[in-house]
Amino acid sequence: MESILSTQNNDIKSIKDHEKLSDHRKYFLQWKTLEARLRNSQCIDDELQKEKHLESKRWRHILQAVLNAIMFCAKNTLALRGSRTEIGTQENGVFLDIIELLSRYDKTLKELILNHKKYLSPQIQNEFINLLQKKVRNEILSRIQKSKYYGLLFDCTPDVSHNEKITEIISYFHIDNGKCLKNLLQELRDTEFKECFTRAIVLATTLKVRNVNKRSRKKKRLELYEGEYDAPEILENQQFRIDINEVDRFIVEIDWRYEKIMANDFGFLSGESMKNMCITELKKAAMNQQLTRKDFRFWLFYR
Repeated sequence: MESILSTQNNDIKSIKDHEKLSDHRKYFLQWKTLEARLRNSQCIDDELQKEKHLESKRWRHILQAVLNAIMFCAKNTLALRGSRTEIGTQENGVFLDIIELLSRYDKTLKELILNHKKYLSPQIQNEFINLLQKKVRNEILSRIQKSKYYGLLFDCTPDVSHNEKITEIISYFHIDNGKCLKNLLQELRDTEFKECFTRAIVLATTLKVRNVNKRSRKKKRLELYEGEYDAPEILENQQFRIDINEVDRFIVEIDWRYEKIMANDFGFLSGESMKNMCITELKKAAMNQQLTRKDFRFWLFYR
């Protein structure tokens, strides 16, 4: 142990002695001067650095446009390539058509089409697809690893040549900031009305959230010209509007219930409240929560 301390002390002394040398001070001053000149764009190669920066910015813009075009095709399940690979020709595929359309409003892409068509080749497209595939795969694996519950399903199906093809299906439970029910209802608000409406009711029942879907509404009876009264009638588009409004009320109520629970039940855990609470009051609040919520346990660790 003494030898180690002695070695460290000698090293520290050597460093201090080196810092006092004139050569060290000279080159240290040159280093800091160059750093300041680079930061203030005062070097002899300043114009070259600006051109390098502009060129990098230009290619980032091109790569972003190519990436967006590929993601658009993937999102809408469109084939990227056609029977021909030359841009500007017939049957060249959706990807090249999108790039050609964007080039009408983008000078950078227009210049790319005129001078660098090879950067839109099928090989470049495949490189982008492989990078996206790795990104999506890593994201899915990350979610599966973080998920508490998941399931595996393997299915074997013979193809035309009677070779077994194994399909692996992984089901996992993913919650994004506790918004799973709200996102499902937002999906109900936008598309797949009837199917999502049924799933939202089942999920609301499972989570013990009060169901406020369709409620009875009255409509004034229409008086006929004979003086009689017709039965109340609600048209199909009016009923659809009623259902949509009820879903919006459901989403608002979920937000309100969440904020109320956080404020009333767990408000003592917020930063401002904990600053003003002594340890006795904090323990009392935790014990009250333990009495009201028997499924939860609150542990206080303090020194």
